[in-house]
Amino acid sequence: MRKLDREWGEAILRRDAAKLDRLLADDYTRTEPSGETIDKAQEIAETKAPALVSAVEFLRTEDVEVKVSGEQATVTGIVVVSVRFDGQGIRERYGYTRTFAKRDRRWRIVAARLTRAGAGR
Repeated sequence: MRKLDREWGEAILRRDAAKLDRLLADDYTRTEPSGETIDKAQEIAETKAPALVSAVEFLRTEDVEVKVSGEQATVTGIVVVSVRFDGQGIRERYGYTRTFAKRDRRWRIVAARLTRAGAGR
């Protein structure tokens, strides 16, 4: 699960929509700190957005914990991310939970939830 979690981060940094498409389940949803939900198509579209509009410049995970139970797994941790959005640099820390499920003999991310985390390293 840690490897798949890292692959997700690499796909975001490299703007690799094809890899993200393989990692995310078709019914994937991400819940933002605001409560807004993003589906798989929106997540991939964000990855493909022109770098002039939005670009993840740095992404690091911390305090990662993994729990596996049969064909379900949960990964929790902190993600530190720097994003350039409309020319402005923004650095944020979020708590995250990613839920994985085994589908067609492959692990896929079925859900993600972000919450604001306090200031940190």
